Amino acid sequence: LLKEGALPFERATRVYSSGVRTLLLAHEYDRALRWVETAREASREQKVAGLEAFFDALGAVVLTITGSAEDTLSRVATAADTLRRAERAELREALRALGFVHRVRGSLDAARRVYEEALALGERDATIGLALVDLAGGRFTPAAPVLEQALAAVPPEQPLLVRRLVPHVVEALIATDRI
Repeated sequence: LLKEGALPFERATRVYSSGVRTLLLAHEYDRALRWVETAREASREQKVAGLEAFFDALGAVVLTITGSAEDTLSRVATAADTLRRAERAELREALRALGFVHRVRGSLDAARRVYEEALALGERDATIGLALVDLAGGRFTPAAPVLEQALAAVPPEQPLLVRRLVPHVVEALIATDRI
């Protein structure tokens, strides 16, 4: 799609970023990395300011999940800075990715700051990130209702998202003696 020009470039990149997120939910990490690399290459060719950085951030998430030895924190932080300078709307999602990497590495205060910045910029899913930071920090009471609401809001046609949220919701409910 990106190389063939079948869609306007900006629309095609949204399709690709959505595809990468779907591949992550499906645990198709190798395919997600291939999609990221294709999108990075196309962004470079199109010379769209900051867009390659956005796909760098998505790539860092995939590499963090797969346990890569690469410095994913530096990669996603650089991507977020590039998107901030380019004033790209994708900064919100890059910040969410940065919060994820911080959370996975156990830097909960840094994760909270980044998720709060993403939320202030309008990234609705940052509330889930904040709830997961609460969960990781042992603050189950504020996390439980946020995660329950997120789970209830998932459309039926997105079962992979349900699969991603259920373990966190169950953990929060058990910890708050609701199960």
